Amino acid sequence: MKKMLNPLTAFSLVNEAWCDEQILLSNLVQSIADDVVQQGSFANAIERAARLPGFSRFFEYDPADPAASFRPHQQLLFPPDKPIDMLLISPDVSRADAYAEQRCLLLTTSEMVRQATDTLAWIAGDQQKAVPLPPLLDSLDALGCLTEAELPPFPSRFARNGIHRLQHASLLYVYNGASVLIDPVLHSIGFGRAATDPALLEISRSCSAILISHSHGDHFEPASLALFPRQTPIIVPKINRTNILTSSIVAPLHTMGFENIIEVEWWQQAIKVGDITVTALPFYGEQPRSQAPLRHTELRNIGNTYLIETPCDRSWLIVDTGDEFDQKMSSVALTLKEKYGSVDHVASNLGKFRIRIPTYVSGSGSYWVCLKNEDMASFAQLKSECLTLGPQGVAELIAACNCRSFIPYADWWGEMGQPSTNQADLTDELKVELKRVGSACSVENINIGDSLLF
Repeated sequence: MKKMLNPLTAFSLVNEAWCDEQILLSNLVQSIADDVVQQGSFANAIERAARLPGFSRFFEYDPADPAASFRPHQQLLFPPDKPIDMLLISPDVSRADAYAEQRCLLLTTSEMVRQATDTLAWIAGDQQKAVPLPPLLDSLDALGCLTEAELPPFPSRFARNGIHRLQHASLLYVYNGASVLIDPVLHSIGFGRAATDPALLEISRSCSAILISHSHGDHFEPASLALFPRQTPIIVPKINRTNILTSSIVAPLHTMGFENIIEVEWWQQAIKVGDITVTALPFYGEQPRSQAPLRHTELRNIGNTYLIETPCDRSWLIVDTGDEFDQKMSSVALTLKEKYGSVDHVASNLGKFRIRIPTYVSGSGSYWVCLKNEDMASFAQLKSECLTLGPQGVAELIAACNCRSFIPYADWWGEMGQPSTNQADLTDELKVELKRVGSACSVENINIGDSLLF
């Protein structure tokens, strides 16, 4: 028997200053937005918010004309890369109040970050190569994060050629012994369950490469990636300039010791993983607005969609994408069809992300601060905008690339063998939209943990 990871434990590797900043920013944004609704004056809301703690840390304005001059500091919009310096731990995510009791361990050097990630890999089962940090092991043991147990055997069904749906935004593509894993979030604080099936951790020992779609925490979670061998290739979007909507992906991976990080640009580079070919395609949508530009052209949620090809299948993963005021994902689909041919599978979420509250999408107000002042002042009128494709947009994209089969995924966590949140309602809506656009595409009845075999 070995010390293994308690499946109810969740981890997250973050920056301490960034966490504090998110809370303060959220409070200020909420205050300004609420004040505009209640009092009807953006200028007065700015003046009142200027008296609150932390305002000058993020914002500035000219008292002679608050509504026109209000602006976020450049360093807020384009922050420097922030190092990982804290390990957050939630020992029992089955309890409703567990997140409120999360513990933290400060990591004061890059070497401590590396040792912490090696320790996470060790307790997840990599006890041949990773080297644990004894004081950290003792701390985790004292918190109840470790248990004496053998890792359950790897589910043999996930070794067969096909597309395997895992938790939330994670899919596993397998062909002739090679495998590609998309957006693994196996253990993270604040997102659904921790490890509903500990056997899935064995995927971290066997997958050939990892794809990251974008930097949001339910797609890119360093503590989950810490469970993988450091030589595992990780394919990520090319980020030329870090901004408030897109944190660095490469910097934390380097700090954790990953040796093979591949930044790819749209349409430019096909990556071979055994008999699997991966090509990065455009990612539009899930921006602060879908129908108008932002206060700066370089403020973007930067990501990739991925075309994954095997000798018997061509799939396109478009998670969280949507249309923008000057770009449409259906246009990308037309170009894809012209360059590569029809698509066998499109995999996507179907949820409709709308502008409902000022802390939308990120939870911190980072999306709100990217809006132009006139949009901040009339924020309540933006609620009709949808930032993702939803069933209607997905149907139009499917028709454009002549896709024959749709795979629902990435609409949140759930029990293994069960559908995700609102899956039945959303797929029913998609079927109606597919009929409207004249597409014969079928909708797969695939649940979390199910597979489509080649």
